[in-house]
Amino acid sequence: MAVTRVEHRRTEVRPLESLQGDPRPSPRENFFGFVNHDWLQKTEIPADQARWGTFNILIEKTTNQLNSISLDTQRETVAKKGSHTQLIRDFYTSAMDTDIRNRRGTEPMRGFFSDIDRSADPKSISETIAKLHLAIANPFFGFYVSPDLKAPEINALTIWQGGITMPERTYYIDDNEEARKTKNEFKKYINNIFKLSGSDTKSAENAADTVLRIEQSLAEASLPKAELRDKEKNYNKFTLEEAKTAFPGIDWDIYFGTLGIPDVGSIVIGQPGFMKKVSEIVQSEDPRDLQTYMKFKVLNESANTLTEDFGKERFNFFGKTIQGLEEQKPLWKRTIDRMGDTLLTDALGPLYVERHFNSNDKARIMEMVGNITQSFKERIIGLDWMDEATKPLALEKTDRVTYKMGFPDKWVDISGVEINSDTYAENNFNLNRFEANRDLQKVNKPVDKTEWGMPAIMVNASARQTTLEMTFPAAILQSPFYDSAADEAYNYGAIGYVIGHELSHFADDQGSKFDVNGKLNNWWPEKVKTAFAEGTTKFIEYYNKFSSSGHHVKGEQTLGENIADVAGLAIAFDAFQHHLQNGGDNSFKDGLTPEQRFFVGFGRVWKQKIRQEEAIRRSITDVHAPDDVRVNAVAALNPDFHRAFGVKPGDEMYTAPEDRPKLW
Repeated sequence: MAVTRVEHRRTEVRPLESLQGDPRPSPRENFFGFVNHDWLQKTEIPADQARWGTFNILIEKTTNQLNSISLDTQRETVAKKGSHTQLIRDFYTSAMDTDIRNRRGTEPMRGFFSDIDRSADPKSISETIAKLHLAIANPFFGFYVSPDLKAPEINALTIWQGGITMPERTYYIDDNEEARKTKNEFKKYINNIFKLSGSDTKSAENAADTVLRIEQSLAEASLPKAELRDKEKNYNKFTLEEAKTAFPGIDWDIYFGTLGIPDVGSIVIGQPGFMKKVSEIVQSEDPRDLQTYMKFKVLNESANTLTEDFGKERFNFFGKTIQGLEEQKPLWKRTIDRMGDTLLTDALGPLYVERHFNSNDKARIMEMVGNITQSFKERIIGLDWMDEATKPLALEKTDRVTYKMGFPDKWVDISGVEINSDTYAENNFNLNRFEANRDLQKVNKPVDKTEWGMPAIMVNASARQTTLEMTFPAAILQSPFYDSAADEAYNYGAIGYVIGHELSHFADDQGSKFDVNGKLNNWWPEKVKTAFAEGTTKFIEYYNKFSSSGHHVKGEQTLGENIADVAGLAIAFDAFQHHLQNGGDNSFKDGLTPEQRFFVGFGRVWKQKIRQEEAIRRSITDVHAPDDVRVNAVAALNPDFHRAFGVKPGDEMYTAPEDRPKLW
């Protein structure tokens, strides 16, 4: 079903006032540079940031808003134990009081160190691993609780590869000059962390060798980023007895008993090959070396909660070496960041939305959602690679998608968490244990679809396949993603595109494997899957041609997000046309047509500058293409963009129809 395009008498490019000034790239040659030229010329990356762009600007805005809330709680000298005010106030106070933290040193680690020192065989090692998983770190592997991919009405526990400290296996495996330099810096970091904890020079050097050797083995056994995207490959159901046989190095009875779920019954092992290596390491390594490794994992994860010197060492490696930062964030920012990583988000959230979220905007955004959903369904009907028998099921799946907008109806009750004003490290351990235990109580129980997987204070959005839901937290529903004072052309190009992007994830290379009930089911007929696979191959080939900051885009690693980017822009534009046809503002503004303003809104969402070290890290770890590629590569495929800006064959922003990967 085709969407009627609204015609205009004038379609020549007439720049917005904000697009005038210095000579800039033509929109036909470099649209990212065209819409963001002035900003790119004038903007410097802040010294404490690895990159700077729309997301970071909004995160910074939200961080300041949350800090204001936290500072207000400091003025409340009397607050009921367990109240939002008390929890926020005392956590913030404990983080900011570096005198107490410096004086206490590694005292908060004593209990963990005692457990580690007693770990001399698989039983005691398995018990210690579980205790660390609950409170502080993920040595060897990690776990999470979520809907079972093949029985999505029930929660399952999944064991997932982990145990390495650098961002991804590539940092260990690559053998080029840059990788060797980073690995040497990592070794120095381990050495310095052990010295700070009281080890002498020789012992610290030996510890660094031990940790690096064990993590090297774990990295070599880990699946690459691209392979971790494959839902079927990473879903491997084991009964408890089968896990005991397959991975005997872990005493699973002890492990799950310590987690508090002795009758777990069955689990999902994401990467069985990796877990075989973990089992071998636990069985074959000297227990003293395993103790050294676990102590490092504890110290590394808790470094920012201990003394200032520990925090500086962690920053020197992860901030300077890995991300290229010039300065460490001020302590108040680090404190807000840490609060955002814990369930304190459900104490901050109610106060945040009361001050900063306009609930009246929900109706306007949901109208946009309606248009976007309709446009997506029209795209499904018009697909030439999907057969007529499958389309009704795809439409039904789309209709079943629900939207969580702004904030949850019910916040998580964290009033029972012990938070004190002088025990920063322990406050973090208590929050971690509370969240882990809360999740573990859900194992093998029905999924509560009213729960949110993202906090209201997060600047992000998500699509969840198993529950067929999309989440748009309050923090992202503000300028520059959504601006109630802006014309709808900009909003459809910005937040409308984000909504379309997330909706299309239900039909990307992985989302398409989930049926109308959210079950991993391979429900498409073979001929449809074959046609879709041909399209994804063209996507990989197309994106492999792009580079940014000197690094080639990895088309396979970024496949799902690339499909969603292309689909999201097309769907949002169709929806915007529906809006115009239903009486939306069709006038020229600032000399641009509504369609041109739509694409300007899209292009400005992804404005960004990035440090070289961070560009390297993201090329290895990120499943998204770089932001300039997310603009230019996507727009170059879009015929509506071509029409809006007069792009013709031979222009850089033009991709011939036969060369375009076509799915949506």
